[in-house]
Amino acid sequence: MWEIKDELNFFRNALSGGFATKKDLFYNINNKYLAYIPKAIKQNIPTLQSRNSLIGSYTETWCQRLLEPIAKKFNLFALNGVICDELGLIKVLGLIWLFAPQTK
Repeated sequence: MWEIKDELNFFRNALSGGFATKKDLFYNINNKYLAYIPKAIKQNIPTLQSRNSLIGSYTETWCQRLLEPIAKKFNLFALNGVICDELGLIKVLGLIWLFAPQTK
């Protein structure tokens, strides 16, 4: 379901939307900005924590759009940002969504 085009859209939207810089999204290795660390690189390079939160938010919206047509078939909504301790949907998780009944 998640395809390369979705990943490219994420990077483009983040850069063009002004909410991320190249430094937030890419590794600078040998003066090249790379989305991933090549396997040939043996350096211990830390994970880009700034990208993790951005991709989490983007993915949550992506999932909501994917699930919206299914939810509508059952007269439900697919919602982002739902927090419900009883269901284990807590703020720390980041990627949270829920099917909720549509109100009339």
